[in-house]
Amino acid sequence: MSADTFIYLIGVGGTALLACGVAWIFAAPLFSTSLSGGAHKKTALMLIVAVPLLGLSGYLFLGERFMADAPLAPRLVGAPETLPAGAIVVRLETQLRTTPDNAKAWGLLARVRHNMGAYDKAALAWRRLLILAPDASVYIGLAETLIKSEGDIIGEEALSLIDEGYRLSPSHIGARFWRGLAWQQQGNTTQAQQIWQSLYNDLPPDIPLAKMLARQLTP
Repeated sequence: MSADTFIYLIGVGGTALLACGVAWIFAAPLFSTSLSGGAHKKTALMLIVAVPLLGLSGYLFLGERFMADAPLAPRLVGAPETLPAGAIVVRLETQLRTTPDNAKAWGLLARVRHNMGAYDKAALAWRRLLILAPDASVYIGLAETLIKSEGDIIGEEALSLIDEGYRLSPSHIGARFWRGLAWQQQGNTTQAQQIWQSLYNDLPPDIPLAKMLARQLTP
């Protein structure tokens, strides 16, 4: 297994596991609430399934975008499967001191730091990447890091980033989903369902996210 592949898979696996945790924190209060029990529980189930899918698909998109840059393998000494996340961070930081405009390395560094729980440092990496490659997926990546650092609440800056990601790419799955979730947190159920309905309309009906949205949108 190459170094690039190993680091990429660390990001994929860590992102999926982290997203499961985020989904449960969002969803747990909905299971316990006594208000509109059925509807809330449907929302909770949707979050548990859909949020990990969004986190994983976002990482895969980012990885594909930057995998074409110069390989990291020559800079990783030893078998990559033996490297802990901290060692990967050190190697990436070392590389970035000599190639500070390497967008691929900044993206990987942001994800690995995020998965390690170093949200402040992950945010710094995302912000650097925003300068180098300000596309929708990077805005959403930073927003997700800020959401996690703020106890899984979509704060003002995270919401602004989500909106900018949506402005840059109105079809972006993550931007649309997170905007709907922000409205859901704010009690704006109608607006949340409108954007989720639009998202559902653009998805193949047989994929898991579409099925979860369909159940959520059913009266």
